[in-house]
Amino acid sequence: MTKSIEILKKILTPVNLLTILTVFAAVIVTFVVEIEGITTEKTIVILVGFIIGSMLFEKIAITEKAGQKLDLVHNSLQNLLARNEHPQDFTLIRNEDSARAMMSEISNTKILERVEILSSGLTSRQDLIPVWLNAGVSVMALVQDPETALDKGDKGKINVAVDWVFRQAPQKIDLLEMRFHHDVSTVRCVILHEKRTQVKHVFLSWYYYYKTNKKVEGSANPTLYCSTASKQGSDLYNWLDRVVKINFQESHKVDIMEMIDE
Repeated sequence: MTKSIEILKKILTPVNLLTILTVFAAVIVTFVVEIEGITTEKTIVILVGFIIGSMLFEKIAITEKAGQKLDLVHNSLQNLLARNEHPQDFTLIRNEDSARAMMSEISNTKILERVEILSSGLTSRQDLIPVWLNAGVSVMALVQDPETALDKGDKGKINVAVDWVFRQAPQKIDLLEMRFHHDVSTVRCVILHEKRTQVKHVFLSWYYYYKTNKKVEGSANPTLYCSTASKQGSDLYNWLDRVVKINFQESHKVDIMEMIDE
């Protein structure tokens, strides 16, 4: 019964209803004409009048419906612009798992061109790097040079991470550029560059050292997220871009295959 009612609702739209009523009226007129003996010419005039009237009513109904749709679209756009007029500048992400989940979500919903990583090691990024590579996204990883690292355990961690990335994306490993930067790591970040809009998504965190500077901690720290869609996000990106470029200038390229063979 419910299904039948839904079908009737679809059939009996304003336009369809007017058409049905017009046809019904024409049938009645024809019947009256036969009884009253009205001439053929008058009959034609009456039917034409009904048809023209029906067409006008349909036009009015369609125009009104289109106007309602235009109003709906206009209101939706206004609401969208209102929401994006002042986009949220920063989001605090409390743990590394949530940060990786957000990076993954952006990677799945946006078309990325490249990714930049500034890091002490690659352990916390190794899961996502093969995903980016297999999607055809180039990745530039600026990693702490084990020779200058305060935490001497970094070298072993980096080799393990690179080996794992290679096994997950062997056909796309040429899209990964590995570089060792020489200065001691203090900033850790991931920057996702969109391809079509040129928007940058920034994930910024930091390192702290303990045990007389022999150990470093980064993944336990919160992460700040922002994008260049906001003014303050653009300002932060411009600063971070300078930091990345300075580290890039004071770095050297690493042969990934040599690291895997070690």
